Amino acid sequence: MIEGNLINIEKWLDEIAEKDPAKALDFMLKLSEYIVPKLKAVELTASSNDNRPMFVFRDVSGMTREEIASLKD
Repeated sequence: MIEGNLINIEKWLDEIAEKDPAKALDFMLKLSEYIVPKLKAVELTASSNDNRPMFVFRDVSGMTREEIASLKD
């Protein structure tokens, strides 16, 4: 529905913005809810009560050698 009305939506947005820029921004934000995927918080609970090893991976590409070495502690 939105994809088929992109030209109309742009026209409507321009018309609204001429009269009330704040309303146009509100319109665009409300419309973006249907286009832009929402981020969702995820909680992870881990337990090491069993004897299986737990591995933690970390991106160290932006760290110095000293910072990486301090992670071993």
